[in-house]
Amino acid sequence: MKYAVIIVAAGSSSRMKGMDKIFSELGGKPVLQHCLEQFVNSKLFSEIIVVVNSARIEKVNAILDSLHYEGLKTVIGGNRRQDSVFQGLDAISICDYVAIHDGARPFVTQELLRSGIQCVRKTGAAIPVLPLQDTIKKIDTQNIVSETMNRNTLHRAQTPQFFQYDLIMEAHQSVDTDVTDDSTMVELMGKPVLAFQGDPDNVKITTQLDLAYLQHILMERNI
Repeated sequence: MKYAVIIVAAGSSSRMKGMDKIFSELGGKPVLQHCLEQFVNSKLFSEIIVVVNSARIEKVNAILDSLHYEGLKTVIGGNRRQDSVFQGLDAISICDYVAIHDGARPFVTQELLRSGIQCVRKTGAAIPVLPLQDTIKKIDTQNIVSETMNRNTLHRAQTPQFFQYDLIMEAHQSVDTDVTDDSTMVELMGKPVLAFQGDPDNVKITTQLDLAYLQHILMERNI
């Protein structure tokens, strides 16, 4: 079996107050480098495709060159996240399964990668999730609570999300609805998506507070 991964790093970092999150430093290395090293070191993926916007490509290529891994390449992304993912899918030469990961999640673990590969073989689509801790309220258009949701059936989705290549390619070719993750496309096709245990430290950097939290995790790991 051949496995590839698409690292999505084409976002605008609009909530980072002028900082570009994928180049922000954690322990002296850019966030994106931490992310890429986990996939390179796993030796599970024959191709690692990094999707970036044109303004970032030179800096990203410099990081890729420093890793000395033959299967790394960059492609230019599209207007929406799903457009960027499709560009990455189209750039893969050959694979049976593909993982799709946010470049702003630097602490993906080897255990999570192995779990995803095991699970995707069962259904063709598998995603890591975490249970919710807070009570969840549904609010109507007048900001009145209309329902208290059963949080035991609700989970937060993470990446990497794992797919049979032909399945996710078909999903991207047939579903044009705006979505926030790739598994939604598979769901819209009526196909099953298997959930497996995610990792609380697999945080996506959205704000500077997220970056500070990951700095704290890194300091604890190095103690």
